[in-house]
Amino acid sequence: MAWDTSRVDMNIYSQGIVDRFVYSTCNICSNGCGCYIAVKDDKFVGIMGNFQGLAGFRN
Repeated sequence: MAWDTSRVDMNIYSQGIVDRFVYSTCNICSNGCGCYIAVKDDKFVGIMGNFQGLAGFRN
């Protein structure tokens, strides 16, 4: 299944600007879709999907 647009956790910016995004993969299924983990003060604050990743790419 592919989304028409990327999905962004609406809580990412609830604590202000994040320090960085760390690229990772989702482990819910075996597809290994790419995602970005939002980090602020060395803590996980949200997740953002990688719409351009191969596993989630819409042809």
